[in-house]
Amino acid sequence: MFTVPDDIPAPSREIAREAARLEENARYAAQSQFEQAKIWRALTIRLGIPAAVLSAAGGTTVLASAQLRVLAGVITLLGAALAAALTTLGADRRSDRAANAGNAYRDLQTGARQLLLIDLAVLSFDEARNVLGDLTARYAEVSVTAEPVLRRAYRRAQRNISDGGQSNDIGLGTTTPASGLSTA
Repeated sequence: MFTVPDDIPAPSREIAREAARLEENARYAAQSQFEQAKIWRALTIRLGIPAAVLSAAGGTTVLASAQLRVLAGVITLLGAALAAALTTLGADRRSDRAANAGNAYRDLQTGARQLLLIDLAVLSFDEARNVLGDLTARYAEVSVTAEPVLRRAYRRAQRNISDGGQSNDIGLGTTTPASGLSTA
């Protein structure tokens, strides 16, 4: 979580706090979507490879021996069932959508951080409020189109962030521990 820089004018301090909350929300949402994309990609591999192998094995078995037609049929049906499950789940499409949502949240995270750490010190209250409003509207738009995050993906995202996986600390004292927002 980012601290409110000392050079933020008093009227804009609440905007700064809200920008910090928006940055944090976008950070968790982005990481959750990236973790979800990994889960869907893994499912694609775990179902897709066996489906292809079983289909190829079934076809090869039919060609190799007429006596093994029943076995070949069972193998081919298993491969087809896995392929049907993969198609029904749409894991490829879901992986792409989660990655796209993660990137959109990451852009919002960057915008909120730049507002807080760079722009707020020089923007008027009305200008800062408009920028925050635009960021908030974009966040809502991404949230409406993003698929709900699986609990497993969210837990993995929390763990990644708590382990420093999304640290933006560059040694200038701009971040604080996750315990809270400093209003210094």
